[in-house]
Amino acid sequence: MGAIRMTLAPIGLAMTVQLVGAAAPVSGDEETPEALRALLSERGLTFVGREFLLDEGDAVRAYREAEEEVASFLGAHAEHAAILGDEAAIDQANSRIGELQRANADLKANAQSLERKYGTTPIRRWNAADRNAYKTLQNQFKANRTTIDRLVGEIKQARSRLPKPQDRKRIEEEFTRQRSSCRMSVERLSGLMEPLALRYRDLEADREVKDAVIRLNALGEGPYRLGPSKGFTVAFSRLQEARQALGLSEPEPEPEAEPPGRLRRGRGRG
Repeated sequence: MGAIRMTLAPIGLAMTVQLVGAAAPVSGDEETPEALRALLSERGLTFVGREFLLDEGDAVRAYREAEEEVASFLGAHAEHAAILGDEAAIDQANSRIGELQRANADLKANAQSLERKYGTTPIRRWNAADRNAYKTLQNQFKANRTTIDRLVGEIKQARSRLPKPQDRKRIEEEFTRQRSSCRMSVERLSGLMEPLALRYRDLEADREVKDAVIRLNALGEGPYRLGPSKGFTVAFSRLQEARQALGLSEPEPEPEAEPPGRLRRGRGRG
């Protein structure tokens, strides 16, 4: 059998599957382009351009109608997420600063205890163990101080990116409004696109479908590719992005069913 090249989209849906080469030889009319096209047609595939596609029309049109709304929501979500990220970073930095300040208070107390122990005696004349301990306390104190200064700088930068309180309220209200509106659109689009995505996944795993496309290409009819189309793949990717932003769980896969119209070896198709 010839080579099979696949390009998989990051969402787990095969964007295109291009099949080239020759499949195992079969007998009779099964090898004719008409019989091979009939098999693909029985799987619900239609020949469009150089691709065999399911009926994506309603799903792609519905996405195009909602595309501006989805894009607007994703923009609002990104802005809202950036604000939440900066606020969380400020809280974490302040918490860490508090920990370091408490640690430095303990370090300073221990260092002062050693200073009182030796009074006015120069450090070079201290007991070696105490002298080393004192230097360790000082070095750790300075390291903590450096970290505190860095965190203070990061807090200032994060605060400079935050909107003013009145703008923060407006952004929150707009995000809430768009999330509510977009959720309904995304649920509707999911009902149209998810079944197609799952069906394409099943077709990608269907050996007879792959063989049929391989044989069509081998007969000089191609090159052909098994869908989905680029338009559907892009739309489905954006839909998944919106679902993730909305916190919607992935749909459960439907139980696999026996594909209709299996091609029987040794029987021709007219």
